[in-house]
Amino acid sequence: KDDNSLKLRIKNGKEYYEINLEPFTQLCGVDFRKKDFILTSLCKHFSSEKYSDYEEGYRDNLWVDGQKVGRNYFMSYRVKTREDLLGAIKLAKTSLLMKYLTVCLTDFECQKELDAIGEHLERLYLGLNQEMMLSLKNIELCYEKKELLDIVQNSEICGKEEQSLLELTNGELLETYCNLIERVQKYNSKKVLLVVDNIDHLLSYQEYCVFCRNALRMCHESAVWLLYQVVLLDMWT
Repeated sequence: KDDNSLKLRIKNGKEYYEINLEPFTQLCGVDFRKKDFILTSLCKHFSSEKYSDYEEGYRDNLWVDGQKVGRNYFMSYRVKTREDLLGAIKLAKTSLLMKYLTVCLTDFECQKELDAIGEHLERLYLGLNQEMMLSLKNIELCYEKKELLDIVQNSEICGKEEQSLLELTNGELLETYCNLIERVQKYNSKKVLLVVDNIDHLLSYQEYCVFCRNALRMCHESAVWLLYQVVLLDMWT
């Protein structure tokens, strides 16, 4: 075990599983239930999710380097399907993309632009209301100042050259997803654990090679730890 490796011990009933977690780790094999238990244990522990009654087996069953660690030791993300990737890249209140845009919009230049937009809108509404009072007498338009984030949230996310997001390949979606995690992590400097299930179901072999190159760089340059599972690597060939 080197300085960039964590020894994980996970309890499943009377069994214990031990793995060395590197910043870039692949979990191979055909024991799907065992692998899923390991990944679910990690993602549940390093999240703010409550444990359901049927999930008691995942509660308090994890040791890192022989020690119990708090749930905020990592921030965890998990990808199982293409739908998970699409959901993270949509403009929803809790999406990964919205987390990224939220920190971007705290930039001072963005606030100055918002103030300028607000002044223009106020003048526009004032002019319209003056005209309406002269013509219609009893009604006027009400202007409610909106936060810039609310305005941005009503936008539409497209791929390059305005192609539909649905037209992006799994490889392109996963690349965007990883870039988002890397950027969000740099803003909050918290260690991130990214878990990708069944990557051989998501990517072709060529896409997997590109993913590995990009992911190795990401893990080297940031505090993102990647754990992904495959069945057998030679199944692609």
